[in-house]
Parts: sequence; structure tokens; C-alpha cells
Amino acid sequence: MTDAGYEAVRQHTGLDIERLACVLESLQSEQCERIEAGLTLLFNAVRGNEKC
Repeated sequence: MTDAGYEAVRQHTGLDIERLACVLESLQSEQCERIEAGLTLLFNAVRGNEKC
């Protein structure tokens, strides 16, 4: 994760960044790709939803 990514996570989620990084590093590349795809889908849905 980039420095900007760490900062975004820290500011917007309250997650323990070190723990998150440790978990992400322990995942297989396919799992990371699935997480990224899911987050992208969620982000795009939120951005495109005028009702909320």
C-alpha cells in the first residue's frame, strides 16, 4: 500500500493500519485481487448512486 493509501485508511476508517498491512501481506495474490475488485465495485456503486 502506498503512503497515501495508509493515510487515507487512517483518516477515513479508524482501522489499525499496521494490522491491516499485516493481514494484506499474508493473503495470496488472488485474494488481494478479489478484495481490490470488490472495493472498486463498491466505490463505483457509491459514486454512481445519486439516491444516497
